[in-house]
Amino acid sequence: MANACYHPSIEGAQHGAKNLGDFLDYAKRAGATGAQPSNYMLQGGKLFRSAKDIRDAFDSRGMTLDGISSHCPFWVHTSAWTGTKSGHPFIPPDAQSMTPEKLEKWAENYILKLLDLAAELDDELAALNRTLAHEISARLGQVFFVENIPGAGGNIASANVAKTAPDGYTLLYQNSSFVVNPSLYKRVPYDPVRQFQPVILVAWAVSLLAISTSEEGVNSVKDLIALSKSRPGRLNYASPGYGTPQHLRMEIFKHLTGADFTHVPYKTPADMVRAMVTGEVTATFSSANDVIAQARIGKLKLLAVLGQQRWPMVPEVPTMAEAG
Repeated sequence: MANACYHPSIEGAQHGAKNLGDFLDYAKRAGATGAQPSNYMLQGGKLFRSAKDIRDAFDSRGMTLDGISSHCPFWVHTSAWTGTKSGHPFIPPDAQSMTPEKLEKWAENYILKLLDLAAELDDELAALNRTLAHEISARLGQVFFVENIPGAGGNIASANVAKTAPDGYTLLYQNSSFVVNPSLYKRVPYDPVRQFQPVILVAWAVSLLAISTSEEGVNSVKDLIALSKSRPGRLNYASPGYGTPQHLRMEIFKHLTGADFTHVPYKTPADMVRAMVTGEVTATFSSANDVIAQARIGKLKLLAVLGQQRWPMVPEVPTMAEAG
């Protein structure tokens, strides 16, 4: 099959190849310039192939790594619990004899190691919307394509969908902008009540206060506030756009604590995290999936969890209330 690719990047979960080389060769023949391999394709050795080995596989074919297919890590967990035969090559052969506690610990370790690999590759697990699209496709027997349209805090994507025919063939993956944007902007190019119909709640997100490791000596929320006040107008914070949850959380934080930060909006969460890692900006309030991988390998530091309880994935990080 040559030059028959609808998009310049192919997701590994939608192709049957069980190893990275075969998948990339298939993607190349299909006319793709990039690919999003599944976690299974990255396995090798004790658990995963090295970041260098994976990069070399892409570079030798002149292709870009556009992320790691995100629904597969959760399939690992489900397969281990249910005994799904298709998952057996990728889970321990003794999985079904493990105690629930041991099985849960193994699955958690697998996903955390995959996050570490993504951080070493300076990449990310493909967004949850791709997971959703894959599951809908599998259940309905119809192919759903994902089109990422960033910008304006979700207004551009929402406006595009609002203009499509109301026939159920175009879905919008939405977070909080339907609630926030109508009161934040003088005018939004859509009506969130009249032009859209809610379908299902997909997920809840854990939010974390993260900082760049370039700020030495900052080990707590109080340290961060004190640093910002000692350098008025000199520290920045990142968000993926005006009106996003990351933007509003930090503005509320500034209002309540008197902290002094200047807002620097980026186009996507991935751009925002890269700026944090390089020290271009100091802090952000972000969803855990955006920052946890870089924090685990020491490229970011987590100061607090938003919520009433600590998050089991990073039990050492205090809640905002505990942090004072």
